[in-house]
Amino acid sequence: MPVEVVAIGQGGPLFVAGTPEHVADEIARWADESGATGFNLMQYLSPGTAEDFIELVVPELQRRGRCRTSYEEPTLRERLLGRGVRRLPATHQGPRTGAG
Repeated sequence: MPVEVVAIGQGGPLFVAGTPEHVADEIARWADESGATGFNLMQYLSPGTAEDFIELVVPELQRRGRCRTSYEEPTLRERLLGRGVRRLPATHQGPRTGAG
């Protein structure tokens, strides 16, 4: 099934329905034409949007070399706070709530 709707939503394109291959085609086409290097996933239906995208579209994008399969060091936290800073400091709220 081809992508049924391609529209601007929340300031960017909105792809609704279609096979994983067709959604990946539209994402790739849009990225190529606009020069975008990333995108945000917006929850359209709940539950389901994120799970469907992760399980169906991400593997297709990865097969095409359009989505990472792993991440290199350093972590984002290390990029922001310095090499070796892999955890939040004990004084931060996060470790006290289990989020650190």
